[in-house]
Amino acid sequence: MANGVLKSGVLMEPRFKKAGGITRVIYETNPYDKATGLLRIVQKFSVVLLTTKGSDTVRPWFGTLFSLLPQMNIGKKSDLDVFVRDQVNDAKAQFDILQNEDRSTLSADDYLNNVEILGIEVVNTNNVVVSLRFTSATEQALEYSLSS
Repeated sequence: MANGVLKSGVLMEPRFKKAGGITRVIYETNPYDKATGLLRIVQKFSVVLLTTKGSDTVRPWFGTLFSLLPQMNIGKKSDLDVFVRDQVNDAKAQFDILQNEDRSTLSADDYLNNVEILGIEVVNTNNVVVSLRFTSATEQALEYSLSS
């Protein structure tokens, strides 16, 4: 943590899985039980942002179109900026709904106050890096980048 900003990615946990006599190490996102505070917020927000809208048959409204970004043909940087902002805002609105359902069980550290887009960088034709800053209700901040 430097200057009150924790820089990190999604919390990953190695799991060992045995299949047919072969032991594999599988890294998967921890199901929120070990992460707390901003890391938990980032994990949950990432699930909303990266789930393709309509792919959840129980909640067809859940998710965004962000995961389709690598397949899109966006010619202008301004169009890309608008698309990313729309998807992040959509994810934030959905996250707020989900968060308010759990409000009574959340501590201030686990409550997302704001998500801000710090930058959108086109690395090459099919790779865009989006940097976000998450701020909790206790004004702690975490910067997180995702690459499409």
